[in-house]
Amino acid sequence: MSFCNPASHIDALLNKDVRKAKIEEERQKLENKEVVKILLDIVKTLSRQDIAFRGNESDKNGNYRQIVALVARHCPLLEQWINCRQSRPYHVTYMAPESQNEMIELLANDVRQRIVDEIKEANMFGVSADTTPDLSKRDQMAVVCRYVNTDGNPKERLLSIKSTVSKKGDDTAEEIITTLNSHTLDTDELCFQSYDFTNSMSGRYNGAQKKLQEKLQKNVPYVPCQGHRSNTVVKHSCNSSVVIQEMFNTLESLYVFFTSSTKRYKNAKSQCPLQFHVDLAFQCPLQFQV
Repeated sequence: MSFCNPASHIDALLNKDVRKAKIEEERQKLENKEVVKILLDIVKTLSRQDIAFRGNESDKNGNYRQIVALVARHCPLLEQWINCRQSRPYHVTYMAPESQNEMIELLANDVRQRIVDEIKEANMFGVSADTTPDLSKRDQMAVVCRYVNTDGNPKERLLSIKSTVSKKGDDTAEEIITTLNSHTLDTDELCFQSYDFTNSMSGRYNGAQKKLQEKLQKNVPYVPCQGHRSNTVVKHSCNSSVVIQEMFNTLESLYVFFTSSTKRYKNAKSQCPLQFHVDLAFQCPLQFQV
């Protein structure tokens, strides 16, 4: 094992200056590893709390840099490492946006691999997918896997989010299969699928659920999303009855009336606190959009 230590090499043992330089180099490597661990912990915390690393303006005032500066004030090792940048062979601080993105990607890959390993251990899983536009007006498709882990606990894990153009059932099914294959998941262990009740997903002939079964050449039971079905039932029920429409229109007017004024809201809440707690949680007039 002594050969693994640069300070124990023959040239270092025969020359004190070389040995001293090797020891110093090894010390710097250990310090660099400790600093990188601290920086990765900061990245992990920001990611876990869903906090932006950088703003729209200068990266200097970004959350990542500010938290690193805060930790450095209480950690002499990190502070020295940042301040002694020029004395190192490679003038790196891992503060640049590219370094931040690289660390985020490394952590994301590690988490994703753990999810994949857990799904493989389950020996069977289901898949769910849906698309939604983001702030840049691009459609993003999320693919989620559902399974029961080895401890017997049901799990639902996000596997990937990708930009998509087509919403056709055939293209969606192909994208789901491609995602599973890219993560080395065995489609033979795919036991069920669940999507919303739109025709492109649930269609009997051209829906994603039908096309996926055709591509895999096996029966994969389709379970419609019950939340989406319930919302659809309520929406159509409201549209089919004038009385119900008027009721929700009245509720919406009452909701807007009380919540548009802090004084009216306070008075109404003090008179009927329980009702207003329900109102804030449910917000039914805005949900149904009738």
